[in-house]
Amino acid sequence: MAMGVGTSKILGKIHYAEMKIQDKFFPCSVTVMEDDKVDFLFGLDMLKGHQCKIDLKKNRLIFENAGIEVPFLPEGEIKRGFGIQKPKPNESSSLKSGGAQIGGFPEEDVKKLVDMGFSKDQAIGALR
Repeated sequence: MAMGVGTSKILGKIHYAEMKIQDKFFPCSVTVMEDDKVDFLFGLDMLKGHQCKIDLKKNRLIFENAGIEVPFLPEGEIKRGFGIQKPKPNESSSLKSGGAQIGGFPEEDVKKLVDMGFSKDQAIGALR
């Protein structure tokens, strides 16, 4: 169980993934949560690990060691979900729809995660 602003069941962990920010790659670990209210949290552990600085005056996240600055999104531009829907245990209609499947999940959902930089196996593991 993970706790912070709320609580959520931990489904698993991806121990190593590379996150691309601008033209740089940053190693990170990802905890996969049951709650789908937030797509991704860049937590304090990653901020410290990559020696980031939050500059509220410039409205940017600064990766000093990598020499990059990333502007924060305005509230109205923050996406709430990537459109990936995990099938519920009693819902098999999406599996019967005849759409292409990869690892028992809609091909489109797996492709969205792969496009974000995850391998196919990591994407399928995250959807489980």
